[in-house]
Amino acid sequence: MRVLLLLLALCLASLCPAAAQTAHTFTGIVERVDAGARTLSVKGDEVKGWMAAMTMNYRVDKPEVLAKLKAGDRITATVYDGDVTTLHDVRVAAAVSTASSADLPSISYACPSPGEESVVEDEPGRCPKSGAALVPVRLAIAYSCLKVTLVIRDAPGICPIDRTELVPITASLYFTCKSDPKVHALNPGTCADGMPREKAYDRIPHGDHNPRHGGSFFMATDQWHHIEGTLAAPNIFRVYFYDDLSRPLAASGFAARAMKTDAAGRPIGSAVPLAASRANRSVLEARLPNAVPPLNVELLVTLKPGEKEQVFDFTFAEYSKEP
Repeated sequence: MRVLLLLLALCLASLCPAAAQTAHTFTGIVERVDAGARTLSVKGDEVKGWMAAMTMNYRVDKPEVLAKLKAGDRITATVYDGDVTTLHDVRVAAAVSTASSADLPSISYACPSPGEESVVEDEPGRCPKSGAALVPVRLAIAYSCLKVTLVIRDAPGICPIDRTELVPITASLYFTCKSDPKVHALNPGTCADGMPREKAYDRIPHGDHNPRHGGSFFMATDQWHHIEGTLAAPNIFRVYFYDDLSRPLAASGFAARAMKTDAAGRPIGSAVPLAASRANRSVLEARLPNAVPPLNVELLVTLKPGEKEQVFDFTFAEYSKEP
């Protein structure tokens, strides 16, 4: 009994190790390795009770593993409840062929209810909160302009609007007719005018986690808000806020503070509060003393009054560059 009480006291004192939290096995395919920012972009499989299938940027608990990874690697890792930004004990499972296939993506079942868009299942069913029926979708990798989201293509290329490189996104694939755009079918077929149906894509929540301003992009624990941190000369740390479709959000009502840290994550100096930017209403920013790359920054954000601060760690090997 004394041992049990001692363990309970240690937990209440926040001394329990991360392993005491509920752990889950994570699997996915590496899409990009950013050694400078010490992050991975991974097309993750669904982890029931933790996160739906989606492509997202993650930090790793052991940065040295990044040197062993490349795009196309299938990885396994451990993740913990309450932390949706960090992969622990990352290992390469197997290389995945990038050869194209004429086969259609398999059908998944997504929740259409607001607030439950991240729910994606392998079989028909109902949304866990609203009870609405899951809807069938085909989720596929497509390519879009970074800042002109109406453009979506099958393959990599150049954006026809601003001539920037297309970026990969996860989208909902369907088939439609030029003569009747209301057609929204899961399978190829023939239109009423005798012409074959054409491929088309819908953007989906959490399908695009590409940084808009050359920074590092993370998802908040509510799996709806997203943030991007950037470092600009001289000494300016900026945070951009987005919704689940990566659309800019007004930063009013959010509170944040930031501090420099060393390579081990230990604070250097005091935290500096971030203030609203005069140039962009989606931005909070602060001038950090002597903030020159290489630089580690810890950001603490409160998205709703009274909520616990969320912690995000950023590593800047150089100043952020606008695409």
